[in-house]
Amino acid sequence: MNKVKVHPHKTMVNAGIEACVSITPDKKHGRAYYMGTVSLADVSFRVHESGVKRSQKEKVRNVHAWAVGTLISEQTEQYPLDQKLDRLFIQVTYHYDSGRFIAKDGTDVTDGSYRAAYFCGRDFYITKEW
Repeated sequence: MNKVKVHPHKTMVNAGIEACVSITPDKKHGRAYYMGTVSLADVSFRVHESGVKRSQKEKVRNVHAWAVGTLISEQTEQYPLDQKLDRLFIQVTYHYDSGRFIAKDGTDVTDGSYRAAYFCGRDFYITKEW
């Protein structure tokens, strides 16, 4: 399995997908491609502080934060998280104003490492046990 970077807020309108994730191999000169749903294992979040400052200064969203992990699966279509799995995962959002990834319960998860993550369009989740 390959290590990849996932940019959860990337939009690919030209492909007819309004909200999808961008996937890039975690190595130099990796070419990005787009999927609707992605699952990763051994996940950590990366934030470039200089990108956070530039984004805050210019008030423009740019790619300066992403998740890195081992690719488990990917689907072209978007499949929302199954209700059975919903008990095992917690939703995470990226806050541009603070430059941090925050779980739905308010916990800052930016510097942690997680067993698994699930990305579906703009929605992404991590395992509750971290």
